[in-house]
Amino acid sequence: LDICDFLIKPRANQNMGLYYDQFSLEVIGSANLIVVYGMSIGETDQQWWKKVAETLKSPNARMFFSTI
Repeated sequence: LDICDFLIKPRANQNMGLYYDQFSLEVIGSANLIVVYGMSIGETDQQWWKKVAETLKSPNARMFFSTI
């Protein structure tokens, strides 16, 4: 294993046999409300943003924005 297998969260979770990522994607996909704060837009967060975008494409999805 190279150092990235320990430092990049999705890879580290997979290597340790943890299923946080799959669980999190399922929760995002079934959420009625998604609150985003302290967000990151790094490459390792791409899967979350794709799932949030996919969820927001639903005809029942609602978005609320706040500047506070």
